[in-house]
Amino acid sequence: MNIKPINHNVNFIKAYGENKKVNESNKSISKKDSIEISSTARSLRDMSFDNIDMIKDEKKVESIKLSVENGTYKVHSKDLADKMLKIMKGREFL
Repeated sequence: MNIKPINHNVNFIKAYGENKKVNESNKSISKKDSIEISSTARSLRDMSFDNIDMIKDEKKVESIKLSVENGTYKVHSKDLADKMLKIMKGREFL
């Protein structure tokens, strides 16, 4: 039986260690994803839903003003009472 000394496997261990170093350095160099947003997309992003709601509210206020001026605005007493109760109970704010 031929038993080789332990030093014979040292070359394999060195090769493994060198390969491990190469793999670790490749992981640190890995590229990251990136994205570019066009100027049109940026302007759309800047226009939030709050602005859209504000525009809708302005239109609603204008229509109410016109109906009050014309004398055609009608207050629904049930809706008014429900709203008052919710405010009094603290479920809704002005």
